[in-house]
Amino acid sequence: MASINREDVFAALKEIETIRVRLDIRHDEYDLSFWYMSWSKFRRTGMARLLEKRWGPWRKISKARRAEIMNILVMFAGSEKNYDLRSRKIVYARMMDALREKVPGMNAEVMEALAGAALAGATHKEWMVTGSLWFDPNWDLETLRAVTKFRRHRLPVMQIRSAEDIDRHIMRHLETLPLSNRKMVKRYVLQRRLYARYYDSPDALRALDASFKYTGSAYAFEKAAGYKQQVELALMMPEVFFKKAGQKVRERKYAGWLRDQFAAFVDIGHSVQRLSEERRAAIGSWSALERHSRDWHAREVACAIDGSGYSDNPFEIATDIPRRMEIGGYTFALLESGKAMAEEGAAMRHCLTSYIWRVEKGNYLAFTVEGNGKGARATLGISRSKKQWVLDQVRGKRNALVPEELQAAAMAFSASLNSVALPKAA
Repeated sequence: MASINREDVFAALKEIETIRVRLDIRHDEYDLSFWYMSWSKFRRTGMARLLEKRWGPWRKISKARRAEIMNILVMFAGSEKNYDLRSRKIVYARMMDALREKVPGMNAEVMEALAGAALAGATHKEWMVTGSLWFDPNWDLETLRAVTKFRRHRLPVMQIRSAEDIDRHIMRHLETLPLSNRKMVKRYVLQRRLYARYYDSPDALRALDASFKYTGSAYAFEKAAGYKQQVELALMMPEVFFKKAGQKVRERKYAGWLRDQFAAFVDIGHSVQRLSEERRAAIGSWSALERHSRDWHAREVACAIDGSGYSDNPFEIATDIPRRMEIGGYTFALLESGKAMAEEGAAMRHCLTSYIWRVEKGNYLAFTVEGNGKGARATLGISRSKKQWVLDQVRGKRNALVPEELQAAAMAFSASLNSVALPKAA
């Protein structure tokens, strides 16, 4: 094989150094966007290009040659920090050029703020770094800076002409809701403008109002439905939930109640998620809510026992998802059809059938768990979060808690699934 020429390596890497900047104009709205290869993608692509053009298949290259090529790659690409810094400088310069060309006469300080805001909102993905910013060229610097703080709200660009318009947009739900503590809710949200996307919905504002009503502060809301944790039940049934929360706060047991009953909140939430607003309003107490949940679960189990409404056609699940695996003395068997999930729900007396639609969309997997020579039996649910499979829940009969060793085996099994390809969600 010919000797390795550093200039050849640098030339090959420059060919694949891809940085794109665009400024699109659509209906008087401007979209400034960019993307460039991530550091890891740049190195991998550079290696592939070098091998393809100059040195042939990787397996035919000696270890010494491989090490030499990698050293040269690292010299050019540098550390991840240096590569990212160099790429951002190029992106910034090209964005400034695009703004000067397509928006002549724009104030230089505004252009710098736009380019900086687009870079500040960059998203790092596995293969690329990308970012974008919608803007109105008529904004002054103050409005621009305010908009970039709240852009995760997906603000309607054409409706924003001043910083006051942003506040009106963030609080647009407030005037339509019959809140009992309107002033406290408004003051609380506006004091936390940077986090206002967590309150940018009628359900969140109702929950915040109920927290003030029954506990006297936003503490209960922050713990249950703020940006740190999401108990969906608190948003679906705020009056009932925070009335009970007020009791737990006075007893100084609120944090422990949230932690210990989180799984129960999920189960109760399933029982009310498809109810109309009128039917939810008819449930006026925590005991009535628990009674409704028990009745709903009983109906779900009865339907599962009947089994006539569930198909035995297999789900479209990736072939590399293990159908059967043993970990820690427990055997995990995939439930591959709606009928199989119904039979599991009937045997275990829980509402597994309510997850069938999620399995069909490719966002959920259900397994039956047996083993350890003690008659242990459980059902495991694994959900898809971004690019990973994560343990959702593992339950025994009638949603009972499982032994710690079974819980540990379920976590290990869930982690093992991340070595296989994720199916594409519908």
